[in-house]
Amino acid sequence: MSRFLSSQKSKHNGKLHFCRRCLNPFRSEGSLKEHVEYCSNNEAVRIVYPKPKEGFDADLLKFKNINRFMRVPFVVYADFEAFIEPIQNMCQRDPRESYTALYQKHTPSSFCYYIKCFDNDVYSKEPVIVTKEKQDDDIAQIFVDMLEADIKDIYIKFKEKKKMVFNKDDKRNFEESAVCHICKKPFEAGEE
Repeated sequence: MSRFLSSQKSKHNGKLHFCRRCLNPFRSEGSLKEHVEYCSNNEAVRIVYPKPKEGFDADLLKFKNINRFMRVPFVVYADFEAFIEPIQNMCQRDPRESYTALYQKHTPSSFCYYIKCFDNDVYSKEPVIVTKEKQDDDIAQIFVDMLEADIKDIYIKFKEKKKMVFNKDDKRNFEESAVCHICKKPFEAGEE
């Protein structure tokens, strides 16, 4: 299988190990074994990449969002769980007009969020998990209120301005630099 499919999938010279269910390639047997456990429990999906456009070099990929290289101090990961309730829709619609047929309503039942700081020594907090206790609980509003309170606490804790540590060596390196530390491109004449 490896010899048959390898040249179609990659320019990699080593042996590739293929999942016989979805035909995705892996460089090691360990990676393949981990994938097979996952793949066997889910619907088989084969990744299909778009065909390159004319005049476009498919081997050359460029990352354009340079601002995304910068580390952010905090990231919030959040997830909701919901009950799916059927909607009894007895209205007759006009088939000559566009409409959306509603048949399910997602009612939030619980959520979890985790605030991750770039450095756990600077800020660390356990994930927040809330489950609906009463029918009248507005889980979405509870989520917004709790997250907003945590964000305000972080703001208050870190709003104090701190002096930048910038010694003589840092200043010399800054003044002598000819390449951007983010995008790795050389500075053009006249840029500061």
